[in-house]
Amino acid sequence: MTHILTRPAAASNKGRAGRSVANEPTCRGARLEYSSRLPCLGRSTSAATGVSVRRAGAARRPARAWALPGFSSGRAAAALLLVAIPLAGACGRHGDPATPQARKSTVDRSRDQTRDFGVAKPQKQRASGTKALADPVTVTRRREESQPPRTSAPGLERDAAAQRPVTAPIGVASLPEARLAASIKRPVVGERRAAAAGIRRIAGEHLELYTDLPADPEVDALPKVFDVAVQQWCKYFNIEPRRTASWRVIGYLMERKERFAGSGLLPGDLPPFLNGYQRGWELWVYEQPSVYYRRHMLLHEGTHAFMLWFLGGSGPPWYMEGMAELLATHRWQDGELTLAFFPRSREDASQLGRIKIVRDEYAAGRAMTLDQILSYGPTAHLRNEPYGWCWAVAAFLDGQPDYRDRFRTLPSHVLEDWDEFSSSFDDLFESDMRQLVEQWQLFVVNLDYGYDLAREAIVYEGTATDAGDSKVIRIRADRGWQSAGVEVERGVRYALECSGRYQVARDSEVWWSEPGGVTIRYHRGMPLGVVLAAVSDQTRPLPGLTPLAAPLRVGLKCELEFPNSGTLFLRINDSPAELADNAGQLDVRCSPAWQGREPAAGSERD
Repeated sequence: MTHILTRPAAASNKGRAGRSVANEPTCRGARLEYSSRLPCLGRSTSAATGVSVRRAGAARRPARAWALPGFSSGRAAAALLLVAIPLAGACGRHGDPATPQARKSTVDRSRDQTRDFGVAKPQKQRASGTKALADPVTVTRRREESQPPRTSAPGLERDAAAQRPVTAPIGVASLPEARLAASIKRPVVGERRAAAAGIRRIAGEHLELYTDLPADPEVDALPKVFDVAVQQWCKYFNIEPRRTASWRVIGYLMERKERFAGSGLLPGDLPPFLNGYQRGWELWVYEQPSVYYRRHMLLHEGTHAFMLWFLGGSGPPWYMEGMAELLATHRWQDGELTLAFFPRSREDASQLGRIKIVRDEYAAGRAMTLDQILSYGPTAHLRNEPYGWCWAVAAFLDGQPDYRDRFRTLPSHVLEDWDEFSSSFDDLFESDMRQLVEQWQLFVVNLDYGYDLAREAIVYEGTATDAGDSKVIRIRADRGWQSAGVEVERGVRYALECSGRYQVARDSEVWWSEPGGVTIRYHRGMPLGVVLAAVSDQTRPLPGLTPLAAPLRVGLKCELEFPNSGTLFLRINDSPAELADNAGQLDVRCSPAWQGREPAAGSERD
């Protein structure tokens, strides 16, 4: 869903589950084609070689230590931030795709900025008098005054009462919903004309739904789903439920759009869109290929409407669409609704295809860095792939325990201009940006249905000690990568000895494993439960893809010479989606291989 575009005058073996997404259907649409993209995920190709990409229109400034260069959006983005952003939005293609502007990328990849770590954060420079967000009441009036008067469309009979601005009670006039209600006229649907066209009405507390779909339990339950979602949106965004008491949007679920156009329920001034569109009091959704995706689209547009009305805005494109995707990805079972649900299987999110988008793009060498996703401009979502990436970022930050609380403070910044919003994001995550990028990389590399963000989160220790002496490290079987608290050196051979017995699965019976793994089942080409090791230097910026994405096999006992110096990390081999049924722990003894015997050739320490 991309909001208004007015401009200023100027694939692998998945282990036990054996799940695959190869044949999963996804939304149709153009594909992102960035041939220079490498799957290093922390930065673009040029950044991996020492040069970074910046956001469109961004003033050149040195990158902060540990932050990806160009992480703050450009000053021009602030000028592009128009009030209509909180007034309308479309999910899918809109605007004329044949025009050069519609095809133009909003991320400037033609100009690169040299990466420079450790430079002090410069003072912000902004145009004098620039507002973060214009008053939505003023904007709406300007838009109405700039357009010639027109008669009501057939089917939208607006009487005098409907056109009269809503007067907010004293004390609440400054709330976003009061300001919008006072400026946006609520349409009145001509039900007789709609009924004559085969369009029926299904009413709920917060949704008045018009559809040409025949009576069906799943369709008829949509207003109820929406009503329950409103309660959960209130909780997520910390909105007092009483503020939503009289809020009721009008929705149109369309199988044949000509019926709605002929009845005046699909205004001619709406831009073309693929799946859904939200504006003011109304939202439009085309019928989808699955029951789940139909609900998803209604919740997606509903999230946009809720953020517009009760937050006053939606932030930059990545956050706007990421939140709509996050809170539309759901589970509806036995009358219970769960939003921000991470699908455990393809059946949990039939036809959605967000996980498939990310996996396919990564496999094709087009993995997106965090910086590139946070740089999406207002036309990025003319394609389908950005929806997958925006969902992935939002799901990652919202589900990862290390980042969840900080991520959930971002709604308080949605009225900032895009540059300020990006600076707020930088400030929130600056202290551990390197770790954030490393964890994002592993999330993309290993993404699968049921990905356990909490258990797969990397366990970082404090300052690691030198491995000159023998040290025993205890590792949990139900966690992802865990710091050994040991510093190892490149070119030095280390002896690792593992002991212990732990649970790696529980079906009808417990599956036990020792450090050598269970050879009856494999994950990523190695036995399930086998001990793995990798080294990541926490004192330096990532050189590209984290070494944790290419671990070495340890097993019961081995000697290893690591390709780089840094902190030793250990784990057992298992899918991030299947850690919950693991239990137990093991011990790993790490020492230089030459301890207690003559050092092997090439293994002497400097």
